[in-house]
Amino acid sequence: MNNETRSKIGIGTVRFGLNYGITNPSNFTSEAEAKQIVCKAAEAGCLTIDTAASYGNSEEVLGRILPKHAQFKIITKTLPVLNRSIDTPLLQQFQSNFLLSLKKLARPNVQGLLVHHGTDLLQTDGKKLFALLKSLRDAGYTKQIGVSVYDSAEITAILERFKIDIVQLPLNVLDQRLLLDGTIDRLRDHGVDIHVRSIFLQGLLLQPLNNIPKYFYPILPNLYAWHQRLKANRRAAIDGALSFACNIQKIQKVIIGLDSMQQLEQILLADSSPLGFPISDISCDNPSFVNPAMWNLVQP
Repeated sequence: MNNETRSKIGIGTVRFGLNYGITNPSNFTSEAEAKQIVCKAAEAGCLTIDTAASYGNSEEVLGRILPKHAQFKIITKTLPVLNRSIDTPLLQQFQSNFLLSLKKLARPNVQGLLVHHGTDLLQTDGKKLFALLKSLRDAGYTKQIGVSVYDSAEITAILERFKIDIVQLPLNVLDQRLLLDGTIDRLRDHGVDIHVRSIFLQGLLLQPLNNIPKYFYPILPNLYAWHQRLKANRRAAIDGALSFACNIQKIQKVIIGLDSMQQLEQILLADSSPLGFPISDISCDNPSFVNPAMWNLVQP
């Protein structure tokens, strides 16, 4: 992986504070290993850090372990609204929680503050929440404001109502919906920075076919095609998944959730050169399989 590609990689830190994912071990990352990860990331030029107030004690851990000399760009998120009314007490709570996030991170400001769910902005009085974000940006607490989204309908509605600086969205070999339908092009036309997440689909795209949970059997043809093309082109799954996302020029950052130094080392050594084979036909449009929030992995 060359230096330009490394600078595009962002470190996802959900595992620094929570158990997360279908292929991860049960325990979250120790603070000692998290420190090794961020120090190695700094050396490699991977200087974007993605976290959130709802990621357990991830922000607090980052405040203790981030090397002071490194110019990390930190993206954090608001707490979810969770169907509460966006009234003055809630807005005061959100502002207090964000200022607490800065204290935990030991930073006077961050690069970006995102609304954790696009639906939070789209509910009644969502404009009040956006106004709060604008006031925090105007006060210098964050350089960019935006939102984390899941589908094109959310993005369309948000672009119609708000001028955002940054959006985080899912994208991977199996979930190419926002690429193929022109959403990513539309975001860049609006001058929005695009950060993509879930490029390994919680590790599903890296699993050998004989280790795929039964829940995903309906999309085995997609996964089989993916692995067959990797094999034919002598590419490892991690290389292919990284290459797909990193070579889309309109994407500014590729956020990768890490829980070990070994994973970071594999990523830094990956071959991120262009894939060299077609994959648009591998895409799956069914959110039951590409949106982890909808997965039901309890087998009958």
